[in-house]
Amino acid sequence: MVFIFFSFSVNSQTKKASKNRVTTQNIIRIKFFDSIKNKNFYGIQVQLKNSSNQIIRQGLTDKNGEINFLNLPINHTFILNYSGLGYKNKTVIKIKTGKKIQFIKLETYNYQLDEVIIRSKKERFTVHGDTISYNANRYKSDTDENVGNIIEKLPGVLLTDGNLMIEGDKVNNILLDGKTYIKANVSATLNQIPSDIIYRIEVIDNVSPDDAAVQLKTINIVTKPKDVLTFGKIVTNYGSNERNRLAGNYYFKTKHNRLTTIADANNINKEDLLANDLSELFEGTNSLLASGLNYQYESDDENTALEFNLISNSLKRNQNQLYKQYLLGAIDEGPILNTTNTVNINESVFSYDLLFSNDFNSNYSLIIESVGNNLTSLNNNLYTDQRFLKSVNIYDLSSTTNSEQKTLNLDNSINIIKRFNRTSDKLIKNREISLLYRYNLREDSTIDSLSYNYSDVPSLNLWQIRNASVPIKTSSGTIGVTENWGDNYIVNYSISANRVTVNNEILTSKFDDENYTSGELVAPLSSINEIKQQNQEASIKLYRNKGKTQTTVGLEYKNLTIFGDLIYPFQEKFKSSYPAILPIASFVFNNKNMTRFKIAYKSLQEAPLFRHLNPILDNIIPSRPFLGQPDLEPEIKHVFDIEFKHQGGYNIQHIFRFNTTKTNNFIGENIYLPTKDSIVNGFSIKQGTQLLKPSNFKHQISSNFSMNHERNTEKFKYGINYGFRKDVFPSRQNNRNAETKIKRFNSGVYWNYYPNKVLSFNFNYFASYAEIENSLSPENKQSVINWNSRLNIRYLLFNSLLLNFDATSFQVDANNSQNVNNNINSILNFNAKYALLKKQRFSLLFTMHDILNQNKDITQNPTALYFTQEQKTMLGRYILLGFSLDI
Repeated sequence: MVFIFFSFSVNSQTKKASKNRVTTQNIIRIKFFDSIKNKNFYGIQVQLKNSSNQIIRQGLTDKNGEINFLNLPINHTFILNYSGLGYKNKTVIKIKTGKKIQFIKLETYNYQLDEVIIRSKKERFTVHGDTISYNANRYKSDTDENVGNIIEKLPGVLLTDGNLMIEGDKVNNILLDGKTYIKANVSATLNQIPSDIIYRIEVIDNVSPDDAAVQLKTINIVTKPKDVLTFGKIVTNYGSNERNRLAGNYYFKTKHNRLTTIADANNINKEDLLANDLSELFEGTNSLLASGLNYQYESDDENTALEFNLISNSLKRNQNQLYKQYLLGAIDEGPILNTTNTVNINESVFSYDLLFSNDFNSNYSLIIESVGNNLTSLNNNLYTDQRFLKSVNIYDLSSTTNSEQKTLNLDNSINIIKRFNRTSDKLIKNREISLLYRYNLREDSTIDSLSYNYSDVPSLNLWQIRNASVPIKTSSGTIGVTENWGDNYIVNYSISANRVTVNNEILTSKFDDENYTSGELVAPLSSINEIKQQNQEASIKLYRNKGKTQTTVGLEYKNLTIFGDLIYPFQEKFKSSYPAILPIASFVFNNKNMTRFKIAYKSLQEAPLFRHLNPILDNIIPSRPFLGQPDLEPEIKHVFDIEFKHQGGYNIQHIFRFNTTKTNNFIGENIYLPTKDSIVNGFSIKQGTQLLKPSNFKHQISSNFSMNHERNTEKFKYGINYGFRKDVFPSRQNNRNAETKIKRFNSGVYWNYYPNKVLSFNFNYFASYAEIENSLSPENKQSVINWNSRLNIRYLLFNSLLLNFDATSFQVDANNSQNVNNNINSILNFNAKYALLKKQRFSLLFTMHDILNQNKDITQNPTALYFTQEQKTMLGRYILLGFSLDI
């Protein structure tokens, strides 16, 4: 809901005096209110006309939706015209100065049913500022079951592996009638909202207020207007190999309240309530028991709002893993690691999110937010580990690792906002002061126990590390001031400070019947390590929004101080300060025919991770210790972005992007493979054991170029995209400086065809070629080819039987001096849904799923300095029978 607020003040000044100076009697202050949080009202056009319909004043609202008109004739009647972001243009007459506060409820463009009837045969979409509103009826077909089936037909949209992309940018948020559906995986929203209730789909494209180089994409699903809206579904399946699923969801909306509930129990890798991408969940066999709830309240005057979100998950994962690893600078010497691993994970997560906001009046606002989550994870890993040095097997290791981790994270913030105006003869400044305080508390408790046997040492080695971390405390405070200068300029000042404190209590015991280096027992160790980071920041930003252009310039001063008091595994105290001046700038041009040009530059300082600073053994793979480095400097990143979008008519779209990032003081890896048994920082290290130690390097560079061309018509959408990326990573291997270059070529095609209401085809194919070269062995270039394709066909028979076939294939070709093999794999899904009863609310379900093992190449990770082949056992073949009931 949207409101427009008028405030008129009266005093006893005469008309003569009012002509010479600004008084409270001849000023009109207007403010737009909207229930959609974080909606950008930048640039709403407002016109003030006299009784003869002549424009006497006009302008644009600032980012807070405010505009002021000065020196108006007293006690006159005015006509007000305004056109808002995604709202219908409207005229309000009989507006007088000196009148008391008046609220006017605006009609949104979304809910004009008469407009749909007129335009549904002519217009597929309309443009309102930075919002494109699509007529859902023009994209619907009888084969669509949910909103995801409609959204994937929209121009510029790609839906792959659970990720929703629009024009190359990931969608940040999906709203239902301007509100959150549930804070979970995007798939929960796409899969559960039925297609038959949808009226329009809005794509909102904003530049991030915090980072001009980031494009924020939001989808707002607008439903057909009803006083009370409800929908839901219950699904149950059971099949071969005891595969099963019982799930349901329910949504209820009235004028002031909204409620979403979701529950799901299955062992077929359906995990919509998790934050992970679906591509990460296909690895292994997963059993899930999950539930979620979202409740929202909004008062009549829309000044008070409350939102509460709750998610609870219990997850069991079982996964088998095989991989070989080669050091890029020593490919000819064979693998350094050949590992098999069986992982069993029991994990439970409980999280909540509470948001309360209240506008006391037009001048004061209060926002309180509390976020919390509790994680418990029990991991059991069985390893067999073969270590090599120059193709010679040094030792075989078998180990069992048990890890118990408990994490509690609480984040609370309070934000008080004060708005007031300053008047002068020619200029009025709308000023907003924001006082934000945030406190974060994180408690970690981890117990790792490890037992292992070396093939050449008959004794049993027992090693236990208890990392009982006292709370990680983070507190921060921010004072922000925002001023509006005239109609086109906004200036923002901010000062902030934060402090992070980490204390690690480490109790370590290592018992060797025979120490293979010195023949002596290693005594138990105990210590408390403390690391603190303090940040002081001051910034100023200027925003200019005029006509078709938006310009941002800013300067930030940042001073990072790192303190350390380390005892284990060596004793050291340190303190370092790193001041930096970080500029930002951006320019955006938007044309009314949807052409956009953007150029942006930003610089930022990133502190070293705590694991980089704190020298604690990383024993996930016991033969690869990770040693910290307390004197690391923070990274300074310089990011440059160019984007050009051209809409060639309503059916053709071209998008060009280029960005490059240069990182000074890059934190990379220093790799060392000892050629004999030795002791490092109190640990006995066998020859061939890989040591990793983070180090600063001069710089690291990444560059990326991409193009996308798409055509969209009534019955089909097809497009092609291609790109190139180059990454250069410095490292140090065995006391020699090295440089790794990774070049990637990407291309893809996609095609959506829906010739009629009962048939639809979706096909996409993506391929990438990566070439990897290390300066220590330039003659041994490695190449990796990845491709994957997906075909989806939906067909409706007899208006009752919906057939859905989905096939995904992927291949990895990895070529190097070791002649690594290649594999083609596939995932096949076939679903049949037969609707019964008169209103077709009850349906019978049939599902057939088939999947082969996946060879997953991970050299695409640009920070990896290894050539790795990895294979994970995935969920196999099963058949399910069941039913669904719409409620």
